[in-house]
Amino acid sequence: MSHVYAHASKMPLKSVRPEEGRKPNEGKRRKIESDLRDQFIIKGVVGLLIFMPLALGAVHSWSSSLAELAVFLCATVFAVKTLEKGYFVLPLPAAWPFICLLLLLALVQTFPAPLRLLEIVSPATAFLRRTASGSVAAEGFRTLSLYPCATVGAFSKLAAFMALFLIVVNLFRTEGELKKLALAIACVGFAVAFIGLLQQRANAEGIYGFWRSRYWKVGQGSFCGTFVNKNHFAGYMEMAIPLTIALAVRQSRRGRSKDLFRRLADADSPIFQRFFLLFCASIMLWTLFRSGSAGGITSLIAASFIVLVTLAIRIVSGRRRLFLLASFLLVCIGVSMGANSVSPHILSMVDSARLHVWRDSLRMALEFPWFGVGLGAYRYGFPIYQTLEGGIFYNHAHNDYVEFLAETGLVGSACMFVTLLAFVAVPIHWLIKRQRLQFGPLAIASLIGVLSLLLHAIVDFNFHITANALTFAVVAGITLNSMLPYYTSAPRFHEIRILPSGRSLKYGCAGAASLCVLLSLATISASAASIHCLLAESSIKKDGARGWEIALRRLKAARVLDPINSEYAYARGRICEERAGRSDRGEAQRTFFFEQAASEYASAVRLEPTNALYHLSLGYALAVGRPASATDATDREFRLARLLYPSRVDIEQYVTRWQQVRDGVAEGW
Repeated sequence: MSHVYAHASKMPLKSVRPEEGRKPNEGKRRKIESDLRDQFIIKGVVGLLIFMPLALGAVHSWSSSLAELAVFLCATVFAVKTLEKGYFVLPLPAAWPFICLLLLLALVQTFPAPLRLLEIVSPATAFLRRTASGSVAAEGFRTLSLYPCATVGAFSKLAAFMALFLIVVNLFRTEGELKKLALAIACVGFAVAFIGLLQQRANAEGIYGFWRSRYWKVGQGSFCGTFVNKNHFAGYMEMAIPLTIALAVRQSRRGRSKDLFRRLADADSPIFQRFFLLFCASIMLWTLFRSGSAGGITSLIAASFIVLVTLAIRIVSGRRRLFLLASFLLVCIGVSMGANSVSPHILSMVDSARLHVWRDSLRMALEFPWFGVGLGAYRYGFPIYQTLEGGIFYNHAHNDYVEFLAETGLVGSACMFVTLLAFVAVPIHWLIKRQRLQFGPLAIASLIGVLSLLLHAIVDFNFHITANALTFAVVAGITLNSMLPYYTSAPRFHEIRILPSGRSLKYGCAGAASLCVLLSLATISASAASIHCLLAESSIKKDGARGWEIALRRLKAARVLDPINSEYAYARGRICEERAGRSDRGEAQRTFFFEQAASEYASAVRLEPTNALYHLSLGYALAVGRPASATDATDREFRLARLLYPSRVDIEQYVTRWQQVRDGVAEGW
């Protein structure tokens, strides 16, 4: 056992003695099994760090699902190992009650409750659900979340984030293990930056030269590397650049040769590795400035400045002060290099549509003050409050803190801010008070990466990018473990060890493993449903009208696998509507298909009542399929569509056209 455990707490370790009746080789067998589990988890985490950035930042459902499954699989193995090992390190125990409360809030948001109870707990949610139901019955049980499917997905991502953080804190304790994680991030960061350079030189029209993501635009991805957005790329570079520099500084001086050129030519020599890492860091830093991400560049400079000022408080020797002065000069040079190109972006960032989005998001947060609209459900409530015109649909608020406030209310935001305060305060306290840290350069670099991404979250949504969020969890674990002091007087509030003195550890591990298995099954089921949906689209594109029946069957299977996802019901409605438009078997057949479409749209409205497009489609199906008998229902659906998305111009055009048809001014659509 590493000496780090012995200094992390004053609690005595449980002595391990051979039990009576145990077979002679049983202890050796258990040790081998434990080592195999450790290797499985370590390789799984390192493989995950390599996979996510190269898979376009894991922003697509397939890559995000694979990343979550990998985390849950490692977490299940870790829970089994912890149950056998007999103790568990819980970092920052003062923050975990708030983290558990946040997870509980996300679960509560997905539980159906009577509408009268919602009127007491969240009047705005009850009013919106009652109003937005339209022609669909509004009574019965409803959830606090405006869209429970999105909240379940966000809960799964949050659980994966916490699980990965705990795995890193418990298993990666030695310098070699921490350097392995940092080296993986550094290598992938250099690869992403180098791919960006190649794409810029080749004037590529897609990622890797051929991959056209729906989030990627031609001409804006030159220095985005494998990410679909320059701000996502900058968020990853903020963590990779400091760690790369730390690895270069941390290189051992053993094995020196007197000949400098021989040392540079020897790939195994520390000086060659140091120069190569510095070269990689310079390439990443240059591509970061060339990306034009004002938020990323400003955040990295500000985080470096904060950490350097903190270091200045504790430095005593002249040599260290000289090093600090050189670091300040490097920061100033970086500022001067990027000032000309970054300052216009900063001004545009301040004066752009972000301010309107933040203001409208805060208005939405005031309407749902205590529990929010539901974790991950921001995009399903924001169009109601959007005042900025132009047809732009905002998935995120471009401010993770404002978005989190709108999604979880004051209760969830308070839990989040207390957790962040506890996490940031402890490393800075150690940085000021401690004479010598466990792994100094790695601790400083990881803290810069953590602070940089936290600052960047003010103007972007990097925590909603799976690659950046899970990499942040790893870097946060590196920060805590690399800052462990050598002294036995380590603060007791840093971490506690749960020993097998009672049943709490067994129940906790069993519960954690069960939760990981359930989340894995839910992720697999949702992924299978998504695959069925993609196959349905492929059937229509390949076979045209002949593929409609196949597509409907696949979408029906998708609804069975993921019953709370409204997209599959809406897709079935679109197919039925298209069949009605192309039907040549008379008016009765056409009306039948439109009624089927209206039924599917109504199912989508039940699952996601605040989607203006669903109400618009339902109103259109009712207007065309039953023009005489459904006038009131059509009016109600079109009115709701305009109410739920007032800034969308095409909805207003549909409503105006319907009013003309209803009043006899125009004929048909």
